[in-house]
Amino acid sequence: MNETALAYAFEVGNPDVRATLSWLAENGFDLTAERGSRHESFGNIQLIFRGTATVEILRDRRQWDLRVGPADGTRLWALSVLTAARDARVWECSQLADDEMPPQLPPGLAWHEELPSVIRWLQEPDSAQRVQATDAAAREVMRRRLG
Repeated sequence: MNETALAYAFEVGNPDVRATLSWLAENGFDLTAERGSRHESFGNIQLIFRGTATVEILRDRRQWDLRVGPADGTRLWALSVLTAARDARVWECSQLADDEMPPQLPPGLAWHEELPSVIRWLQEPDSAQRVQATDAAAREVMRRRLG
């Protein structure tokens, strides 16, 4: 029997990842694309859910990441950018040691707590402009940091 990427994500995901996957299922999000398995080492999970928003969950080199965008999937943003835009604060890059890789991005943010309000916020009329401005500022910070 072939293992699905979703089943594998439930198996290897931390409690927050599993809670987020459960929340998506309980709130009418359909899994529209999946790839990955335990036999893939680089980028071994990608899950895309569609509902009132598009949600992408990735696992790459044992690190989880989540991106969210409008229901049509035209654009996805990192959760750190979305929460900064929603909260009207400046996006900040985590200052981690070069050899430190957090198991989940963004560090210290609980997906299952933030995702519902981020999705609701994306429905507000000015959210797209705010997130685009925050995303541009975040990209500039990273460009200056990485050169």
